[in-house]
Amino acid sequence: MSGSGLNIQSDRQMRYDNMCHKKLVNQQKVDRTLRLLRRSELMETISNEVSRELSMHRVEKNNMVMRNQGADSKRSKSTFV
Repeated sequence: MSGSGLNIQSDRQMRYDNMCHKKLVNQQKVDRTLRLLRRSELMETISNEVSRELSMHRVEKNNMVMRNQGADSKRSKSTFV
């Protein structure tokens, strides 16, 4: 057992290793939270852009329908006159 003492960590080394591990775990938590926030912001931005585009297309479609109905009513009036 003469070499076994070389493999045993001292209390100081174990405390240091534990401290480093805690710092690493805390940093990972912070990084994970930041990634989640960024992902959420991107999803919100994309969702808003898609909603805005769909709304614009609906408005354009409604405007075209209204123009076509107006043109149809003018044509029908002119044919009967």
